[in-house]
Amino acid sequence: MTSLGGMRVVLIAAAVAVAGVGGLAIWQLSDDEDEAPERSTPPPEIADPLPKLPPRWTRTVNRKGGFALGVPPGWSRKQAAARTTLRSPGSIVVVAVTADRTDEALNADLDEFAAGVLERLEPGADQQPLTDVPAPAPGYETAGAVAIDEAASGQGGRAVVGRKRLEAIVVRRIALAAYPILVASDAAVKRAQLDPLVRRIVRTLRGRPVA
Repeated sequence: MTSLGGMRVVLIAAAVAVAGVGGLAIWQLSDDEDEAPERSTPPPEIADPLPKLPPRWTRTVNRKGGFALGVPPGWSRKQAAARTTLRSPGSIVVVAVTADRTDEALNADLDEFAAGVLERLEPGADQQPLTDVPAPAPGYETAGAVAIDEAASGQGGRAVVGRKRLEAIVVRRIALAAYPILVASDAAVKRAQLDPLVRRIVRTLRGRPVA
């Protein structure tokens, strides 16, 4: 696994705890505020309007993080500083989004960035890249990684860790901000149902200035 060295990923705390929510073991995330890497002066950010959302979807805006995205019907949302967490009914799927505007995040190899997020959450887990994550819009780029359960490799390589499926997706608004996204789901959730929904959420994400 390629190391990201000193990259600050605000999605990951120095220590990551696992807790049960709604019967699903999910990762508890907290903002790392201990050290603030040096930053150069970024180009000006303007609010990128959200695309037309599917029927019954709503939007949520994180002003401290400087981003907005669509929320599927029936899902809850919670904001904690620069992080927004979306939960499906029963919390069987959890999507946590934050923002990183450091020079390291803006200049890092995006595939390595995504792999590094996942490595911090599940050290030593086998990974494979996600190649089906479309960019939300022109001016954005994406990369992703998923943890692989070795014991399941003979059964098609199910992407699970214990009872969880864990994905890390990074959306980057080129030269402006990176948005690490963690997707934790019950391993019993069918990928044919989960993947299109998660990809649709990712496609709605848009950057905006930090309030």
